[in-house]
Amino acid sequence: MIKTIKIAMLLIIAGILSACLNSTDAFVSDNPATGADPGVSSVLLLLSSPQLGSSGADVVTVTAIVKDSSNLVMSDIPVVFTASSGSLAVVNKDTDGSGQATATLAPGNDYNNRTITLTATAGSVTETATVEVTGTSITINGESSLTAGDSTVLTIVLTDSDGNPISSELMTVASSLGSTLSASSLTTDSSGQIQVNVTPVASGTDTITVSSLGASASHVLTISGDEFQITTPSANADITLGTCSEINLKWLVSGSPNAGQTISFSATRGSIYSDSACTASATTASTDSSGNAKVYVKSTFSGPSTLTAFVTGGPSTSISISFVATTAAFIDLQVDKSTIGPNDGSQTVQQQATISATVRDPNNNLVKGKLVRFEITQDLSGGTLTTATATTDTLGRASTTYVSSAATTSKDGVQISAFIDDTPSVTGTVNLTVAQNGLFVRLGTGNNVAKVGATQYNKQYTVMVTDASGNAVANEDVTISINPEQYGKGYWVVNGDSWSKIDPDSNQSTFLQTCPNEDTNENGILDPGEDINNSGVIEPGNIASAPAQVATGADGTFEFDILYPREFASWVEVRLTASTQVAGTESTDSVTFWLPIASEDTNDTNVLPPGVNSPFGVTGDGALSGVGAGCFNTD
Repeated sequence: MIKTIKIAMLLIIAGILSACLNSTDAFVSDNPATGADPGVSSVLLLLSSPQLGSSGADVVTVTAIVKDSSNLVMSDIPVVFTASSGSLAVVNKDTDGSGQATATLAPGNDYNNRTITLTATAGSVTETATVEVTGTSITINGESSLTAGDSTVLTIVLTDSDGNPISSELMTVASSLGSTLSASSLTTDSSGQIQVNVTPVASGTDTITVSSLGASASHVLTISGDEFQITTPSANADITLGTCSEINLKWLVSGSPNAGQTISFSATRGSIYSDSACTASATTASTDSSGNAKVYVKSTFSGPSTLTAFVTGGPSTSISISFVATTAAFIDLQVDKSTIGPNDGSQTVQQQATISATVRDPNNNLVKGKLVRFEITQDLSGGTLTTATATTDTLGRASTTYVSSAATTSKDGVQISAFIDDTPSVTGTVNLTVAQNGLFVRLGTGNNVAKVGATQYNKQYTVMVTDASGNAVANEDVTISINPEQYGKGYWVVNGDSWSKIDPDSNQSTFLQTCPNEDTNENGILDPGEDINNSGVIEPGNIASAPAQVATGADGTFEFDILYPREFASWVEVRLTASTQVAGTESTDSVTFWLPIASEDTNDTNVLPPGVNSPFGVTGDGALSGVGAGCFNTD
């Protein structure tokens, strides 16, 4: 009887097992993975930093640690990394002996402040993490108070996490009080700047908001209902050099004169005087019984100037004028390309050269408003000029364009002359060549900056010369030059675990001012009118050095060094040019860049970076407007 019961129980158990084995639901994981490693139980995703600067100078290291159900790390397990944006580079996709697979994340030339979602998948297990791209910021400079009906210019700067200007990006501008804006959206220039003219239509508090790339900033304007305006001279007026010109301000409150009030005056170019002979310097004047305050301005150097009248803690107003020279004594004629190709139908773009004339007075001041006549005085190829006359602008410049025909010329076979219409004795000439294009020159570099000795950096560049078929040209002489474009004012600050040009407290850029190269004609001489900040020297000067000439090797390339003092790194923008010429054919390539600083010199907050304060100063002038406005001092 007992044996019969045991046999029956065995048959029942066997039936149960058979049913289980025949069921498709039995012993199957809730999350099967086709082709996945069945031993993967967990993936731990680690980040070297939860934040990533928008400049692209640094990367975040992403580490995935793969474990089995016993929490033992697993080797040789493939891991798939993904990122919702940016640039993700996989260092090793299979886990090593520590169970780790790694990748690096960079912003990928995308300056947007944003959240990047990262995933790591091993087997059927996926883990996610997020990295915040930060540091892109907006700075707004300009007046903080004005009167209804008046206007002011705000200068807006867009910078990345290292305080470098961001160009060619759209910025949107809005007014909370409905003030009239010169534009509601503009694209940043090479200095990362835009300028917006704000004209209030009502009194009150107006908040100007600017947004771009996930960043925003606001600027508060207090708008008074008073009439507080410069009535003389008119906006954008031209004032002849050396003349003493009146500045008149009118201040009315509720339509009545505001008498006996002290008004302060300033000019970014020119000096302020109290008398009509411009002999007694002054900075203030008092309103009379009609609410008028009067001073005078005079300049011996040509160029734009911003006149500002203000009351400390009260209203302010400003207008733009230009001091102009009127006597033409010299004309400098330049051509942007000394050699161009013929327009014989084989070119994809029209072959042409720009002829620029710069007119100066006897004191080397730039002359505005002069009619310049251009003419071809030598050319057997039959080329043409697009215009025969042009009028000089505020920088004394007038230009035309030479367009070649299908024929070529001998070296310097084209001669173009220019003269001043009302002073024909003031003339200039320039030559160029029309020849078949045969050589191409290109510049390139990597992402490393080397230290030389205790005080210098070395940024290496390569120049490559090829022929029309892309073949390397060996033993070709290449002329190298490096000149400053502009320089910056500001300072580095500690931001988290590194040095930055973004103040962590205000989230504002400490790259405060961009100033143009004072040596406008790049002759290395401090000419009259070039010392715009009255420092007595050319700024920034030639900061970096490069070999004057190199010869390509068998592969058509030559690697050369650019040396510069470390304290100028990140504060000077330079233009590197390489050119070569053979049989009358010239090819040129140029690159413009801010002299880089080594990342290791900004990663240790216990050690000051070189040039912690810009060698050119640490303050800009937020009350002034325009690129380089804070670089001008009164003469």
